[in-house]
Amino acid sequence: MDSNPYAPPKALVTDSQVEAEAIHHQPTTVRVAVWLLWVTLAVSVVSSAVRIKGATALAAMNYALGLLIFNAVISIWLNLKIAAGRNWARILWMVWFLLGATLTAAMFLTVLKQYSWNALARVQGLLQIVIFVLLLTPNAARWFKRKPTVSTDDVSDAR
Repeated sequence: MDSNPYAPPKALVTDSQVEAEAIHHQPTTVRVAVWLLWVTLAVSVVSSAVRIKGATALAAMNYALGLLIFNAVISIWLNLKIAAGRNWARILWMVWFLLGATLTAAMFLTVLKQYSWNALARVQGLLQIVIFVLLLTPNAARWFKRKPTVSTDDVSDAR
């Protein structure tokens, strides 16, 4: 008997295919931001290598090299998490950027006025401003706030 009047309705309730695809695919703004994050990391490594090469004291060179490795490891980790759609990584990167921009502006106003800025540092700063804006776009915010599917990566991160 197919026509049971007491049977629950058989309406299909799901997200539309377009909405489901939009949720799972990175928006162009996020793809460009992630790509620029990798470019910024490369520029940072080259810029730091130039500074390390110019260091005269061994202690200063070792300090700069340690700082470069630390920053590179943190940047790689954050870039991968941002590319995976983790909203906390996006927020952490933005906070890190704002702190760095504030400190750089303060140092420029007090100490660095007399020194010329490294051209690579200028490029890096401009790229980071573009990344910041791209990560704040409505499409990016919507994509980062979606509920990502659980993967084995998430399970290992929780430990």
